[in-house]
Amino acid sequence: MIKPGRDVFEYLLRRYNLTATETAFVDDYPPNVAGAKAVGIEAVLFRNADQCRQDIAARLVSVR
Repeated sequence: MIKPGRDVFEYLLRRYNLTATETAFVDDYPPNVAGAKAVGIEAVLFRNADQCRQDIAARLVSVR
C-alpha cells in the first residue's frame, strides 16, 4: 500500500480504530491530500507552518 491509494487510508482508519470524519491528515503533496479526502478524512495541504496552522484552526481544532 502506498499513498495516495485509498487502501492505505482505509487501513490506517481500521488499524487505529479511527473515524474518518474525526481524523485529520496533513501532507505537502496534493494527490495524497486528495486520497485522504476520498475516504472522508479532513485533509490539509501543507505549504508552510503559518498556513497550516490557520487551515487547521479554521477547519478542525484549536492549535497552539
